[in-house]
Amino acid sequence: RVRLTLDEVDGGRTRIGIVEDAESGPGRLVPRPVRQLLIRPRNRESLLRLALLAEGRTASSAGLSGPDRP
Repeated sequence: RVRLTLDEVDGGRTRIGIVEDAESGPGRLVPRPVRQLLIRPRNRESLLRLALLAEGRTASSAGLSGPDRP
């Protein structure tokens, strides 16, 4: 399950948060704290890419190009 939160911050800007956890399948066999540590980098990358899209930028224009970033 993935939950996105949108919170209005000063200046009409929006802060986006993401919370993800396994509800079924093999992921449930991994203890929750370990799952969260494994999921965190993917969620951070997802939020970064979303921010770049919202700002009309690309990963390479932001100096973030690499093998896993277009």
